[in-house]
Amino acid sequence: MNIVELQNHLDIKKWHESENNGMDMCRHMPYCDYCKGEEEYPCALAYERMEKAEAEAKAAEKAAKKAAPKKTAAKKAPKAEKKAEVKAEAPKAEVKAEAPKAEVKAEAPKAEVKAEAVKAEVKAEAKPAKKTPAKKSAKK
Repeated sequence: MNIVELQNHLDIKKWHESENNGMDMCRHMPYCDYCKGEEEYPCALAYERMEKAEAEAKAAEKAAKKAAPKKTAAKKAPKAEKKAEVKAEAPKAEVKAEAPKAEVKAEAPKAEVKAEAVKAEVKAEAKPAKKTPAKKSAKK
């Protein structure tokens, strides 16, 4: 497809999108980021620039993937140093973790007191129920 045909195709597509969205889609299409606006075929040239940029980005990704194994070998030593740093910091984390445990122990008796109060209320409510059948048996 040559530039003129591409421009016509993109104009028609943009017109349909404008109708569907109820607004002018100029400057809202994916290739509009690459538009310079003052060209003879702005949409077609912007579209070609977009495709070229995407192709270059894909080529750069492939090159990065190929180069990645070399970089990971060089980075293995710093990871070991990071692990050593983490191990050195681990006791600090343990000390911080122990402090809240002491607070939890202090709160535990409060929970037991509340639990005992609830048990006492339940027992108090249960006792009248037991007395009622006992009175009936005494009447018989």
